[in-house]
Amino acid sequence: MRKSSIILAVVFTVAVCYFFISFFNIRAEVSEKKEELSKLQLQAELLEEENSDIALLLAEGDVDEFVEKRARSEEFGYVMPGERVYYDLSAFE
Repeated sequence: MRKSSIILAVVFTVAVCYFFISFFNIRAEVSEKKEELSKLQLQAELLEEENSDIALLLAEGDVDEFVEKRARSEEFGYVMPGERVYYDLSAFE
């Protein structure tokens, strides 16, 4: 009888430790996912804002101007034929 009580106590202690460790791991994971969700929501808001700006430009009929601005942006860096682009390197010093 005494031996089974000790085994039962050890099993119970191991189970409680397992559940506590699992609980804290899940809490940390939930916290990470909440942070990731907030970042994705912010990114979605920015993209929706950009989409509405593009839709407004398309509705106004200024498609050529939009395409030119987008192509000249830092993301793409295109220039017109024969055009020279100068960069101010003093800003990087």
